[in-house]
Amino acid sequence: MTASTMSLVAIAAVAAVVVLAASPSAAAPQSMANFGKGNINAYLMDPMLVRKTISCVEGVGPCTRLGNSLKSAIPTVLNNCKGCDQQQAANARKLIDYIQRNYPRDYDMILAKYRNAPPRG
Repeated sequence: MTASTMSLVAIAAVAAVVVLAASPSAAAPQSMANFGKGNINAYLMDPMLVRKTISCVEGVGPCTRLGNSLKSAIPTVLNNCKGCDQQQAANARKLIDYIQRNYPRDYDMILAKYRNAPPRG
């Protein structure tokens, strides 16, 4: 994945934390433990939740547990997503496409903010 794609792979963590059933991997870093195993469509169908989460990640709005989990996961994702399984990566790609298409300015802001952040684990 490219750096811009990897940066928003972390957006998948957002959907996973609250909307999906989480299934942590023993080998995954703690920040990636909340990546979801299920379908992210329910999350994407709630524009208010998406908007609130994006605002949190950008640092311009209050954070929920969901937003805080995403902020923790982004640096790990940018470090080649160590600990992500195939389902997590698929969910991430779906969310990346959605954010790029529907929130392009936010996508660019998130990428700029987290591109050089150190991975957490």
